[in-house]
Parts: sequence; C-alpha cells; structure tokens
Amino acid sequence: MGANSSPIFRYTQTSWLDSLGAYNLNAGVDTQLDWLRKIIRSGGYIYKGFAFPVPGNDLVLARDSYNGNLSVLPGTYLTMITGYTDEPQGFQLQIFDEGAESYLYNGLFGKDGTVVGQMVAPAGAPVGYPFGPFIFPSPVIVLPPGRLNVEVTNLGTVQRRIQILIHCAIPISNVSFGTPQGNEGSGG
Repeated sequence: MGANSSPIFRYTQTSWLDSLGAYNLNAGVDTQLDWLRKIIRSGGYIYKGFAFPVPGNDLVLARDSYNGNLSVLPGTYLTMITGYTDEPQGFQLQIFDEGAESYLYNGLFGKDGTVVGQMVAPAGAPVGYPFGPFIFPSPVIVLPPGRLNVEVTNLGTVQRRIQILIHCAIPISNVSFGTPQGNEGSGG
C-alpha cells in the first residue's frame, strides 16, 4: 500500500450498527439490536429522521415547554432518538402516540440522558467513553392515524437550544416519499 493509499472498507447496510461500541461492551448485549437489523435487512423500509423542534423554533424558554405534532405513515417504526441541548440541567421529552393512546415512556416524561442519546461525549469524559443514539430495546410501532404529540421541556433557568431527531423506519409504499412531516408546534 503506497503512502497516499488508504484501506478499503466494505460497508453493509448494518455496518454502523455492528460497530456501536456501547453494544460490544458485554456479551449478549449486541443481540438487543437484532430487531433493528431485521428491519434494515428486510428492504421494506426507508430511513427518515424528523427534527423537533424545527430549526428556528429550537430555543426554549427557561422552565418552559415546546410542543407540536409529527405525522408519519402508520406502521412506521421509531428506531432511535438523538438530541442536543446546551443546557447543563438537560431537558425532558414526552411522546404520545394518538393511535395507541399511550405515552412512549412510563411516567409520561423521559430525561434526555436516559432516553435521548447525546451525539457528543460529555465534557471531561475519558477516551473511549461510549456515546451515540438511544436505540429502543424493542420495536415501537406508530399506529393509525400516524400522529405523534411531542413535547420538550427545558429544565434550566435560562433560555436554551433543544432539539431531538426521531429516527424512523417508514414502510415503503406508494405514499412513503410523500409522508406528511407535520412539525407544527408552540411554546408555552
């Protein structure tokens, strides 16, 4: 291999899943991702990420909430959630599936470090500290009519930027690419 050459990496659809460090720490933990691998390998779904709140609405007042609706094709899998905030106290997240008539998290709200994967290691974290997306431990299917109510709450004492990305596997159909993306929301 010459000085300007680089190795050739052969990636598959699930290479990134198979390389998540946190899931390789303990024997058997990696099998928690098998349901997600089956969805990816089936060829029956497309990936789409939904940002909430949308840019421009992502500054949330101190101790306040921003809520809105997200419309997806019924039968969509929620696969992962990632997020960001510059608020040291973090934020809470609530997702309600209108079709299932239930909240995604027990106790209504989930705390960002627990149910939302930060995409950067915390300040001062040791080298090799595992971080990345929060991957649901089992399938979460959105029921008809395909409408999710989403709310983020700033836990800090000053206005901060908060944004999540809901990763979805949308069933391939003649309407998949025209799926409504309602991110309507309101503060307060």
